[in-house]
Parts: sequence; C-alpha cells; structure tokens
Amino acid sequence: MNTPSSDALQEREQLLRKVFSDVAHDLKTPLACIIGSLEIMQRLQETLSPQDREILMQTAITEAHRLDGFISDMLGKAKP
Repeated sequence: MNTPSSDALQEREQLLRKVFSDVAHDLKTPLACIIGSLEIMQRLQETLSPQDREILMQTAITEAHRLDGFISDMLGKAKP
C-alpha cells in the first residue's frame, strides 16, 4: 500500500487551511453585518427614524438568512 509523501501531506494540509480560511471568511461577513446593524440599533435607538430602524433590521434579517444558507450548504456537502 502506498503512503502519501511528505510533500503530498503538506499540500493537503495547506489546502485544508485554505478551505477553512475561505469558509471562515464567508461566515464572518454576514455575521459582521448582523452584529453591526444590531449594535447601531442598540446605540442609536432613540435617534433613529423608523425608516432607518427598518433598514437596519432588514439588513440583519437578510444577512442571517445568508448565513443560514452558507451553513446549510456546508452541511449538505458534508453528507456522504
């Protein structure tokens, strides 16, 4: 039975790090939008117009659905 070479193992490890980095980035982007929108609403709730509050809330909801979609896609791809 052939065992992977040291170069092949390093290449595999590098590829895994790249995949994990890409996944983390894809998950953090919508999460940052959600957190940012909610923090603005919390800090400025007394001064925001109803229209601005609606925009911020819609942004948080949209990004939460986007995050959910990413996670669902990953789970679907992880199944054998």
